[in-house]
Amino acid sequence: MELAQLRDRERLGWGDAGNSTMWSCAYAGMHYVYKEYSEEFRAEADQHALGGLIGWRDALPPEVRRHLDRVASWPRYRVRHNGMLLGVLIPRAPHQFFRPTYPDGQIRPNVIANLVSRRINDTVIAGATVPMKQNAIGNATDILLWFHRQDVLVNDVRELNILCTESGSEAYFVDCDVMIGPWGAVGPPAAPGYLQSLLPSAKPSRQLELVKLAWVAVWLLLDDFSLQSVPLARLTTVINAADATLIAQTANREPVDLENWRRLAGRWIKWTARATVGVTPMSTGPQVVTPSAWPLPPTKVMPPAAPSSPAGTGWVPAPYKRPRAPARTAPRATLTPQPVEERRPKIVALWTVGGAATAVVLMVVLMLLQKGFS
Repeated sequence: MELAQLRDRERLGWGDAGNSTMWSCAYAGMHYVYKEYSEEFRAEADQHALGGLIGWRDALPPEVRRHLDRVASWPRYRVRHNGMLLGVLIPRAPHQFFRPTYPDGQIRPNVIANLVSRRINDTVIAGATVPMKQNAIGNATDILLWFHRQDVLVNDVRELNILCTESGSEAYFVDCDVMIGPWGAVGPPAAPGYLQSLLPSAKPSRQLELVKLAWVAVWLLLDDFSLQSVPLARLTTVINAADATLIAQTANREPVDLENWRRLAGRWIKWTARATVGVTPMSTGPQVVTPSAWPLPPTKVMPPAAPSSPAGTGWVPAPYKRPRAPARTAPRATLTPQPVEERRPKIVALWTVGGAATAVVLMVVLMLLQKGFS
């Protein structure tokens, strides 16, 4: 499409990046964001690979394409002027990924970096809780691994290219035009300077992208983007020791089982928003949850448990309950057994009275017998 076809172009002050300028615009009756490349990026961008990247989405099965649109701002059109590539047209992120920001209150994309506590001038901005951070990191990990299953490398994995909701319950990837896939690479491998210093001469790979994400997790969980090494002991005071070890080993580029990252994502997405920080809410150990290829429908709410009852009586459904006779409260004195010494005289008296009556009867019988014989 041509630049002249865009309507209502307005520069977005929050959208400028190192190699682009962002504009709000309309095209064919739809609202988009126009990402205008810098001259330096245009000079090295492969517009044919960019066309292949855009066409890749169109060739996906409908359900996979819908999932892609839920988790990423995938480019829709190349923008040209007289045949020269200028940039791309991308969808605006859903509204839940925007929030007012300090100090001007302007609505901006909520990047995952905003979850850390920080100081701006003399104002301290409270960060998210650790469970919220885990939730956001879990969702970002799930999306990253989903792209890997599609044979796509995200390439520029960083804290400013991942949006999240305020609670961390959803994540959304941006800057998708630099991703690498069957179409090739639109531009050179991308990483900010501070990540390049941690990952010297590293070629794009799935493992490298998890290394980048591991560093993002460390910085978020410890509220410190200046860290250049992983303080494992400190990290284990914040999250589960096994998860902290996995993140530290990955960040240090040690061999790890990639399956453990899938399990971490599943656990953190499933329970961290309700869990106690650092404690797995399962008495029998952490639950392993396999993230789905795309989100499943909400789980039905379980019915309340049956009311508890005294041991041995069993619980009787309401229609089958019988009315009980009112309980009688006995005087306290009758509940106390009498001493044995007080009962024994009464027992002896009873036997004495009984014995005397028997003797009288026998005497009468003998007298009658004697009269009969006489």
